[in-house]
Amino acid sequence: MHWSRIPEATFVPGIRVLLALHAAFGRRAFRLALWPVVLWYALTRPAARQASLDYLARLGSVSDEAPSPSLATVLRHFAAFAESLLDKLLIWGGRLDALRYEVHGNAVIHAAVDAGRGALLITAHVGNFELCQALATRYTPVRINVLMHTANAARFNALLARSALADRLCLIPVDGMSPSTAALLAQRIDAGELVAIAGDRLLNAGAGDSMQASFLGAPAAFPIGPYVLAAALGCPLIALFATRHGETYRISVEQLAERVELPRRAREEAVRALLERFVALLAAECRAAPLQWFNFYPFWAPPGAG
Repeated sequence: MHWSRIPEATFVPGIRVLLALHAAFGRRAFRLALWPVVLWYALTRPAARQASLDYLARLGSVSDEAPSPSLATVLRHFAAFAESLLDKLLIWGGRLDALRYEVHGNAVIHAAVDAGRGALLITAHVGNFELCQALATRYTPVRINVLMHTANAARFNALLARSALADRLCLIPVDGMSPSTAALLAQRIDAGELVAIAGDRLLNAGAGDSMQASFLGAPAAFPIGPYVLAAALGCPLIALFATRHGETYRISVEQLAERVELPRRAREEAVRALLERFVALLAAECRAAPLQWFNFYPFWAPPGAG
């Protein structure tokens, strides 16, 4: 099954109860109350459970320090994901100071913003990208435009749309890159704004939209759209991750290209070089924070399978 067709599991009243619990009694009480929810999710989502086991097994094949692929680890994996949702809501609610974080390499974003050029930020479903967005809105005067597939997370995104950061973040729903969307993004980049896009999920299953790369010891399909888009926009391409280590988030920023060039005769090679560099950074984040990978679907299945 393609990830975009997985039905949403968000229960808004339950989220509000857990948020109220966190506000009244703190994170420890939230974590205790979370376990029945995590157990229910593990029991009712066999595909997600198997995807977690598959990821953990592949991670173990390339890292001696990876946790074992067991049901207990899957529950911890789901719990980490649920806790990341709490942190998302805290961030979007303007409570960034409730989280601990450290930033490495943020100067490249400041350089792009100060030059008035804008930048394309490429991230992944690992850790908590909302933290990066919140920091960018705090430390830069520009708006961030986030390309997001919203169809299978409508209720959760509706919560975010009413948040304290909504005026500084522009969520742009996409099911594909239309000419009108590309033109809008070009305008935003020309205005010196930031555009954020995920580099680890295919919007559709067409082979022409993806490229195979070795990820955690096995080939997986990754979208080429971010690199084609960066070339069209003529702006810096910057990889951005925020993964939780204990009680502290580590935000890693690395520039992949000052300007992406895709020569007609060597287009595939140029895209592959950028994609493989991004995938290597993503794999490093997974090895360093093994329970922060949040793609609960058959990630290593070939496009169109299932």
